[in-house]
Amino acid sequence: QEFKERSHGNVHFKFVSADEKAFAKKLFAEKKVDSSRKTVMISLLGSEPLKTYPLNYMTQIVDYIGQNHDVNILFNYFPKQLEPEKTTFQFI
Repeated sequence: QEFKERSHGNVHFKFVSADEKAFAKKLFAEKKVDSSRKTVMISLLGSEPLKTYPLNYMTQIVDYIGQNHDVNILFNYFPKQLEPEKTTFQFI
């Protein structure tokens, strides 16, 4: 599937297709995610250690978002990161 892309200076915006939106809506319903709220997706772990923020810092960010904004928080990770993610969740 192709993303629509638009740039403004150094910032790039990517938009999902109608099919991707429909897939997400169905998945949210199956997983009982409140689709009336905005959703924030966070990657706690980078693709490699050099690209990962310190756990304490990420915990503070997630806590701040959760305490100050009425949003769903989804965590994104690669399959190889499942075990480290489970460990990380204990601190959030």
